[in-house]
Amino acid sequence: QRLAGMPEIEACHSVAGVESYIVKVRVQSPAALETLLGQIRGTAGMTTRTTVVLQTFYEHRPIVPAG
Repeated sequence: QRLAGMPEIEACHSVAGVESYIVKVRVQSPAALETLLGQIRGTAGMTTRTTVVLQTFYEHRPIVPAG
């Protein structure tokens, strides 16, 4: 809820495991990422760990029904 107003955030997932959430963001530059991470830390009061996507091979694939 606290991050919902940040337009750079494309998705926020609650996950099992070491991390509590995975947040997918899209920004224009490393400097913009650094700024956004500061905003996320300040707004949500959390620490972050960052992975940068270098290349996307596919995205938004349809869900195939089991069977």
